[in-house]
Amino acid sequence: MKNRRSFTVLFVLLSACAGASLATAQAPASAPASAPPPPSPPPPDPAIAEPPGPTPTLPAPVLIAVPREPRRLDRANAGGLGIVVGNTISGITGKVWFSSGTALAAAVGSGSIGNNLRLQIDVTQRVYRWEGKDAQYAFVFYGGLGGQLGIFLRDPSPARRTEAGLRVPVGMSVIVPDNPVELFLEVAPAIGSYSITVTDPMTGASVDDSHVVLNVDGAVGARFYF
Repeated sequence: MKNRRSFTVLFVLLSACAGASLATAQAPASAPASAPPPPSPPPPDPAIAEPPGPTPTLPAPVLIAVPREPRRLDRANAGGLGIVVGNTISGITGKVWFSSGTALAAAVGSGSIGNNLRLQIDVTQRVYRWEGKDAQYAFVFYGGLGGQLGIFLRDPSPARRTEAGLRVPVGMSVIVPDNPVELFLEVAPAIGSYSITVTDPMTGASVDDSHVVLNVDGAVGARFYF
C-alpha cells in the first residue's frame, strides 16, 4: 500500500513536469527588441558657404581681318598743290575734288613771253577711269570748262592790256593708290579777247582796237595732296 502511494506521487510529479514543458514549448516566442533608428544628419549651417563652382569661361574673341581700301586722290574733299609748266602759263597749280569725279582746278603764274600775269580756273569732270593691273595705278581722263585772265604789263607786248576768255581743258591724271602725288598733262583750246586804245596817226583821235585771240594751251605738272 505504501509502495502504491509512492508510485502515485511520482506519477503526479512527472505529469506536472511534462505539462510545464509542453506549455513552455507552445508559448509564442517574444519579438526581438528593435534597433534604435539612425540619427538624422544635422541641418546645414548657413554660415558655411558652399564651395564655388567652376568659373564660366568666355569664348575667345575672333579677329576678322578686313582689307583696307587704298587711299585714292580722286575722292571728295581731297586737295593738293603743285607746279605747272605750259606754253601760256607756268606757275602754281591747285586742285580740290568735290567728289570722285568732279573737281575745281586753278593755276596762276607768268605767261610765255614773261611779262604778263595769267590766271586760269576750270571745273573738270571725269570722263573715264582706267586702272592698271591689280589697281596699282589709274589713268583718269577728264574734260571741263573754265575761264582765263591775262594781264599784259609791258613790252614786248603790243600794249598794256587785260585779256579774258574761255578755255576747254582736256587732260589725263596719273594716280597711284596710297601715293600723295598726282601727275597730269592737258591741252585746252581757248578763245580770248582784249581791247586797247590806240591813237589814229591820221586824225590823232583815240580809237578802241578790239582783238580776238585763239590759241591752244598745253601744260604738264604735278600736285602733292595733303
